Amino acid sequence: MGRNITKDKYHNNRDEIEKSNKKKIEDLQDEIDLLKEEIFKLQSLKEEEEERNADPQLLKRQKETTMNLKQDHNKVVTDITVAKNRIKDLDTRKEILNMAIKDIL
Repeated sequence: MGRNITKDKYHNNRDEIEKSNKKKIEDLQDEIDLLKEEIFKLQSLKEEEEERNADPQLLKRQKETTMNLKQDHNKVVTDITVAKNRIKDLDTRKEILNMAIKDIL
């Protein structure tokens, strides 16, 4: 009889152990699926980058764009300097005219 009780306990635990093992397996499979999706996304990004970087004209276009932006920047800086100088000139003229008006009055 003692042996039957031990067998019953073992068999009862076996179902619980199988359920817990099945749950662990399902959780691990879900984690694996998520990792697979992430790997596929990263792989596609990598392939896109490799394709973009394989373009022989990429560096040339980038240099042209950089040069154009530098030229635009220099033009804007020059325009700002010219505008500041014009403002100074106008302020000087204003002062001269105000002095001339005071002298006349």
